[in-house]
Amino acid sequence: MGGMCFAALCLTVALFQSDSPTAEARALEERSRAALAAAQVTEARALALEGLDLTLQLLGEEDTATVCELLEELGILARDSGALERAREAHEIAVELRSETGNDEDPGLLGAQSRLALTLFYLGDRDRARELQEHVLRVREETLPEHHPDLTEARNNLALTLIDYRELNRALELQEAVLLSDEKTLPPDHLDLLLSRVNLGATLQFMDEFERARTLFDAAVEGYERAVPDDHPLLARARNNLAVVLRQMGDVVGARALQEDVLTTYEAIYPPEHPALLTARQNLASTLADLEEAGAARELLEAVLAVQERVLPPGHPSRRVTTMDLAMALNKQHDYQAALELEKRVLASIEEVLPNDHADVLAARFNLAVTLAEMYRFEEAGEQLERVVSARERTLPKDNDQVLDALAMLGIMRAYTGDSPGAAAVLSPLADGLLTHFSGLRARSAREVQARIADASGQVDKALYLSTLDESGQTIGFEIAETRRSVALPPPRRLAGDAETKALREAVVDVRRRLNNAVAGGLGDDWRSKVVSLSRERDRLEERWNSKLAAAGALAGSVRAASVAEALEPGQVAVGFLRYRRYSPDEPAVDNLLAHVVRRDGTLARVELGRVETLEQLVESWRRRLGRSSGRGVPIGGTRDEHEEREAGEALRRALLDPILQVLDAEAEGVTLVVCPDDLVYLVPLDALPLGNGRVGDRHGIVQLTSFASLIAPRARPPGDPAFVAIGGVGFGAREGLAEPSTTTPTRARTGWFFPELPHTRGEAEALGELFEESWGEEPLLLLGRAATKEAFVTRAGGARYLHVATHGWFEPETIASTADVRPLEGWRRAGARQVVSGLAPMTLCGLALAGANQGRDSLGRVPGILTAEELCSLDLSSCELAVLSACETNVRVRRAGQGIQSLQAALDAAGARSSLTSLWKVDDAATRRLMELFYTHLWKDELPKSRALWKAKLELRDEGAPVRDWAGWVLTGEAD
Repeated sequence: MGGMCFAALCLTVALFQSDSPTAEARALEERSRAALAAAQVTEARALALEGLDLTLQLLGEEDTATVCELLEELGILARDSGALERAREAHEIAVELRSETGNDEDPGLLGAQSRLALTLFYLGDRDRARELQEHVLRVREETLPEHHPDLTEARNNLALTLIDYRELNRALELQEAVLLSDEKTLPPDHLDLLLSRVNLGATLQFMDEFERARTLFDAAVEGYERAVPDDHPLLARARNNLAVVLRQMGDVVGARALQEDVLTTYEAIYPPEHPALLTARQNLASTLADLEEAGAARELLEAVLAVQERVLPPGHPSRRVTTMDLAMALNKQHDYQAALELEKRVLASIEEVLPNDHADVLAARFNLAVTLAEMYRFEEAGEQLERVVSARERTLPKDNDQVLDALAMLGIMRAYTGDSPGAAAVLSPLADGLLTHFSGLRARSAREVQARIADASGQVDKALYLSTLDESGQTIGFEIAETRRSVALPPPRRLAGDAETKALREAVVDVRRRLNNAVAGGLGDDWRSKVVSLSRERDRLEERWNSKLAAAGALAGSVRAASVAEALEPGQVAVGFLRYRRYSPDEPAVDNLLAHVVRRDGTLARVELGRVETLEQLVESWRRRLGRSSGRGVPIGGTRDEHEEREAGEALRRALLDPILQVLDAEAEGVTLVVCPDDLVYLVPLDALPLGNGRVGDRHGIVQLTSFASLIAPRARPPGDPAFVAIGGVGFGAREGLAEPSTTTPTRARTGWFFPELPHTRGEAEALGELFEESWGEEPLLLLGRAATKEAFVTRAGGARYLHVATHGWFEPETIASTADVRPLEGWRRAGARQVVSGLAPMTLCGLALAGANQGRDSLGRVPGILTAEELCSLDLSSCELAVLSACETNVRVRRAGQGIQSLQAALDAAGARSSLTSLWKVDDAATRRLMELFYTHLWKDELPKSRALWKAKLELRDEGAPVRDWAGWVLTGEAD
């Protein structure tokens, strides 16, 4: 009746003087529809409301059917543009008018009831919405054929409400029927079909079936991008759903990039209280909290909750979710008491309406347990977690993130309360779930794998703590850590010869080239959309590629300690370094470094090496005392002092290597360490550390691997005659309008790079070419000067058995161009270029400079002189036995615990090279040329294994009087023979 009172009031007000108010109302409807289609939501809303005011004047003057039709259509436009209350009033009037027919099966009445129900749902009146929707569906199922659009609409609308009630199985059944009907009756990019995919994906998301949900969201986003403008609300909604599932799957950076775009769109078209805008802010806040931007997350959530408290009833699910998210943000800000009060309130309200094993109840219990644990109330936290684990293990797969989170946390609480046997008992199911989870990641894109590996770091760290409680647990801890390491690294690209794989390879190469060009030539105005869309395209292609590798059995399985022991040769010991968070009941968790040591007899020891912070200081102290060097690359060190260098190096060795050698005891003499480094260990050439009167390499061999998976299943030696491709004396070209700097170090400006010439590298490449021809009787391929182009490198590198690149390596500085768009809420800023690029395309932040590198983009927008690691990854180097980057700092980039380094060396490994020789710091030109000649002589003429050839070359250079800095920084990674 409220709607009719509003109508009576409107009848007393004459807003328009028109000869044909009906025609004018229809014109306003059409204009509003066109504005909404063009994403001009504010204009669409104003036109719809104007049309409703005019239509209400027609009551009693125009036939009922015409008035109802106008009210319903304009009500839809008002609802979709954010005027929810006016939409409800319009739909209630239409329902009341159509009810006068007295026929409950009247299609017009059912349609009006359906529209009213959907508007009520958006307003939060879900009970009344469900009652209407159940009635409409029941009548339409009795009177309409299976694929009728009205039946499809009824099923879809009720499903949305059922999701709010968490009746997910029934909602899923309805939505699957809807999608099946739409796929049979609608064209591929029809908006209704795309919406059905989004709706079904959202339900699967609630049911933790993230993979299926992401597939549906991806397809919907691609369809909307073809069908509607980039700022259309439907596309924004699909992107928002995709972002949420990406975050749930661990891809927090990818989620943020999408969510910021969605929020920008919604802020431009919706009023402050619109549910879609509130949800977008809430989702972004959760992601910001995951990215440790808790202050910004808190501000967003408090603003959202303030609006929800005005417009939604106290028990509304959206308010509960926002409150829980706010509590988590408070927790991250260490405001534990405030978080605890909110979490207790939420849990009490949910328990009143939902069963104890409902997902929302369990989530509230888990969040409460986390806060209790932070407050050192371990017994209370454990009580909550016991209930969570019991319920989740009954209803979810063993490798589900929620199961693993609860198990890991429960184990820690048991340990902290003195229940060591109970804590140790958690390790087995936790390890089983983690190994299953890691195995399932192998067929995913490299970036998604790294995101999800990072997301699991807390679970792994807790498992490593639990593995110390029982002697048998150490082997489990090793296998978790090393399997994670092997999965985190991109698999080498062994390419099959079928047409589909070749086409897929070409597609991957193309998208990586475009991504390379989008970043390497300087970030323009449209950098954000390019990087986000190209990264998504690359990830989809990479996933298909990895799926083919997995189907062909080309991807490694779990890394078992017994398998590593069996693969060791006499005199070898495997050492896996790992940075992890070490837990303690008495103090906050801290980052520590440990080493797992595996002997040939299968025995395993765990060696705690201490706090990362302390070890990093020792590493920095030693490197600083190596002294500065002229030549190619980025310098390290300060003033060279041999005495201080030895003292600092000995201190570092005592902390990093001596504890490992002490575990080996009598076996330590002359042992070869097969090392998988992690984090700070990547910065240290272990063989160069002082030991006695000499260096570690004088008494111990060092073989460095990226993963023990390569030890278990080594790559096959390339067949056929060797081929040598060398690059040197690269002609970088002049940079117009830029004075050449005096330094030999590459310099970065906002407009691009400047690379100074490296004259010694031409002679280096020519000398090595002559040595190759003498050793093998084969003619080398030398790419010198202006001939050393990226195109020539990409074309020729794939056929090289030995690949030698003497040029500048480069890395983006921290001052890379960024944006700082102030948002309407001042507490957060849109992610800058560095955040987006480093998260979505980290391999574009380092690379090699080739011919023309100083000349920037060409007329086609390409960057022909810059080869990023992103593009290097896509090359087929499966025939390459050894790749040498005779450049600078080619082994160092972003260190990620347990995941290796985003670097040129990692790119070579991903491209398929069996081993690589790279440098850790600025290297002297003359010393480098001499070392390379010695190395290749021992490798080719003396036929020594690569690792021995390198050490012998280092030793000879040292004996000739070269300082440590000039020979120590070269590291061989991969197969040593």
